[in-house]
Amino acid sequence: MFKVVVIGPDKDNGKGGVSSVINNSFNLLKDDKLFDLNFIESYGSKRFSAIRALVSIFHQCIFNKNEIYWFHLSQHFSIIRKLLLSICCILFKKKIIYQLHSPRIENYLGNFWGRQLIKMMLTTSDKVVVLSDYWKFMLLKEFPHYPHKILVLSNPLVLPHYFEPIKPENKTDFFLLTMARLIKDKGVDKIVNAMKYNKFKLIVAGDGEELENLKSLAKQSGVYDRIEFTGWVNDDEKEKLFAKASIFVLPSKYDSFGMSFAESMARGVPVVAFKLRAIEHLVLDGITGKLIECDDEISINNAIDLIRADINNFSIECAYHIERNFSSVIFCRQFSLIIKDIKNYDK
Repeated sequence: MFKVVVIGPDKDNGKGGVSSVINNSFNLLKDDKLFDLNFIESYGSKRFSAIRALVSIFHQCIFNKNEIYWFHLSQHFSIIRKLLLSICCILFKKKIIYQLHSPRIENYLGNFWGRQLIKMMLTTSDKVVVLSDYWKFMLLKEFPHYPHKILVLSNPLVLPHYFEPIKPENKTDFFLLTMARLIKDKGVDKIVNAMKYNKFKLIVAGDGEELENLKSLAKQSGVYDRIEFTGWVNDDEKEKLFAKASIFVLPSKYDSFGMSFAESMARGVPVVAFKLRAIEHLVLDGITGKLIECDDEISINNAIDLIRADINNFSIECAYHIERNFSSVIFCRQFSLIIKDIKNYDK
């Protein structure tokens, strides 16, 4: 049995994609008899989370042997905080995995201090895990001497027990769904503007600094009566929204993997997304959704119309694509291979 200590933000009550991913990963691997997992919260609702985490890691390093420390890093202070917390593991010569969730990897590679942070990850760890082949390509382009350390591990998905393809005749109302932390780069304002040129209904699930601005924009555009702002939703509420939705729309320019796209497609809901290199492996253009190169209102509505015209086939392809490539079974197998590789490799 492999002992793994997971370090990251509050996995149970955190509002954000990384918390959701850690929670899914932890629960899936915990059910796998190959792993003995322990979780240390590095950031969350508790006071002095980082200090508590440091004490816990120090205790683990002293009293436990053969553990692997799996740090989840987002961006900015999250990276610095995890690198500081990992000092204990380095001093005690523990095995370390850094998993990088940041959608800003290109920005880090574009400046001196960002490159130094990534180089520090590579030199102090056994593996640096990224979410897609694109991010691996970008890191190896800058650090070509670490092909054995940079690996891909896609986010895990818990697939629904039952799937029924979307059929137009089964939809009395055509609902668009968007679900995200409501910040500028997510492009939710573009969707609200696009509502002026269609007659559909839109559900906006999420919270954030742009919420009130989006409500004001909806009122100014005369579409407020066709938009439902739900606020942040829990897992049960999320499932109800996916069941209600016909198309998931999020022209985000701020994604490292696109967890909401994957969750949507797993339930047979096709996707309209902005064409980012980081998500082209996930949303298959013209097959499981439509990738748009311009996020204006016309492009968004054209993409919606294209999917709507053949929504049954899009829906079927979505579910098959996710099951073939991103299921929990595949995630557990990939993670097992990473752990076995670490155990067999001397730094």
